[in-house]
Amino acid sequence: MSKFTTVLIFIVIILLIIAGGFIFYSYETQLSGQVGQVLQQAGGSSQASQIVKNLSSGVIVSTLAYGQVSNISGKNVTLTSGDSSLAIPFTDSTQVYTIVPPTSGGQGGSNQASDFSQIQVGQNLSVNIKILPDGSLQAVSAFISVAK
Repeated sequence: MSKFTTVLIFIVIILLIIAGGFIFYSYETQLSGQVGQVLQQAGGSSQASQIVKNLSSGVIVSTLAYGQVSNISGKNVTLTSGDSSLAIPFTDSTQVYTIVPPTSGGQGGSNQASDFSQIQVGQNLSVNIKILPDGSLQAVSAFISVAK
């Protein structure tokens, strides 16, 4: 094979790689735009309504939110994890527990009944939440993680 043929094959391979990258980028951009449109359209559609209906059914008792408490305003607790935040309304019937770590021997860890006033900004909190039929959230129970 001549030097010219080798260089030509090398250039064609480079161009194919660049073209493949461009096609992949175009496809991903188009796909992400389509996903955004579908989600935007589902915002008021029966599909979104069905999702809320399913999540608020009696079969799904609760789902879990976890993060660091970044704000407490009235009975609303905002959890933050990374760049995401979620405000969760608590009620007087929301059960709150403190997770007591095990002793140094690894025995005796437990959950102690607590109350809303024990939740503080900066703590890690796991909250079992219920999605209500109107799509809003409600705290069912919360577990305060206490460091050793």
